[in-house]
Amino acid sequence: MKTILKFLPIILLGGFTALSVGCATKGGMVSDSQTPGMTKIFYEVEVNAPKAEVWKLLADFDNLSWARSVTSAHYLNEKREGIGMARHCDLESGGHIVERITRWREGNGFTYAIDDASDPISTESYVTWNISGDEHQSKVSFEANYKLKYGILGKAMNVVMVKRKFSNNIVEFMGELKSQLEKGA
Repeated sequence: MKTILKFLPIILLGGFTALSVGCATKGGMVSDSQTPGMTKIFYEVEVNAPKAEVWKLLADFDNLSWARSVTSAHYLNEKREGIGMARHCDLESGGHIVERITRWREGNGFTYAIDDASDPISTESYVTWNISGDEHQSKVSFEANYKLKYGILGKAMNVVMVKRKFSNNIVEFMGELKSQLEKGA
C-alpha cells in the first residue's frame, strides 16, 4: 500500500508507463542510459537500400530536407566531414538545435553532441547513428542519450511526457529516413 501511495502522483499524471526501465514503446526502446542521470531512446529500422546510400544521406550533415520536423539546416563552420563538423537546425516547432560531431566512423556512423537547443535538452546530451548492411539492405540505428535542463522539474517532465514525445518523434523521423532512402532504391 505504501508503494502505491508513493507513486500515486506519477500514476495520476499519466507517467506510470514511462517509469519502466527498458520499456518498449511504439517509439522504440526507452531505458536508462549508460551515462548516469540520462535517458536513452534507441530505435532501429531496416532499409531496402545499400549501406553506401544510407551513409551518403546521413553524412550530408546539413541536408535534412527529408525530415518534416526540420524546416532548415546549415553548417556552422567550414568542416564538411569528420569530428568538429557542426550544424544549426531550425525546427517545425519554432525552436532550434545545434549539433557538433564528436565521433566519426567513415561509412559506419557518427556521434554528435547537443551544443545548444531551444527545447529543454541539456548540452550533456548526445546522439549516435550506426549503419550496417551491404549493397542491398541496411540497418540504421539512432540512439539518443539525453538529459533535460531544469533539475527536478526536468526529471518530472521527462517522466510525465518527454520520453514518450521524443520516442514517438524518433519513430516518425526514422520512418521519413526509410522512405527517403527507399524512393531512390
